[in-house]
Amino acid sequence: MSDPGWFRALVRLVGLLLVGLAVSPFVASAARIVINLAGGSQGMPIEWSVAWLAAPALQLGFGVYLIAGGGMLTRWCLGRVQGRCAVCDYDLSGAGGPVCPECGAPVPPPPARGAPGPGDAAA
Repeated sequence: MSDPGWFRALVRLVGLLLVGLAVSPFVASAARIVINLAGGSQGMPIEWSVAWLAAPALQLGFGVYLIAGGGMLTRWCLGRVQGRCAVCDYDLSGAGGPVCPECGAPVPPPPARGAPGPGDAAA
């Protein structure tokens, strides 16, 4: 499996972990809201119950996004991998032109040896 393939598999695995850890608090918070709305509990105001639901809901949503591939996040992370198109992730190792043969996006020239990369701090 290629490096981008491993990375995508790892992103999906992290998403699965996030979903697995968020389901129980999400269901408990949702049940607490339903019980409060039904008038069965006088212990906690409904606003607090809704606030307690927000964190697991966000975690659950982000986990589902990662399981689905994490499109924008994955493209941003893999866009800096040398030898791959930043737009379509096509392997450019055999391509010699200034554009990607798969999608037509311009291919930046490889950095000179020893030159700082796009994420390196300027000296």
